[in-house]
Amino acid sequence: MMADLITVKSVKTDNKVCLWEVNPEHPNGEVFIYADGLPHQVARTSEVALRLNDRVLVEVDEPAQDARFDAEKQTAQEARTRGEDQARLDAEAQAEEQKRLDAEQRTNDAERPTLLGDAQRTNRRRS
Repeated sequence: MMADLITVKSVKTDNKVCLWEVNPEHPNGEVFIYADGLPHQVARTSEVALRLNDRVLVEVDEPAQDARFDAEKQTAQEARTRGEDQARLDAEAQAEEQKRLDAEQRTNDAERPTLLGDAQRTNRRRS
């Protein structure tokens, strides 16, 4: 059975957390309300009732800010995706740089005479 949903908002406007509750009765199974003055849709749980009784939250007849929440969630997802893409590009660039350094080292090693070869040339000159 679906719980009764109500719309509430914070009485204060200091941007502090008023309610954070994980409960399957809430829309999306969780509610997070900070003192932003915006309306939020919640289930009438015991935690919500406590905040209403303590006058931390008030019930209002305004539409909840689901669209705002969805937009914030989408923006956060896009930021995570951009971060993952950038991390992948950084890893690819680092791998390419390591390949270049390894090739440069092999070239330097091939051009550098060995110590044994140097010693043999020195001994031939002395003889």
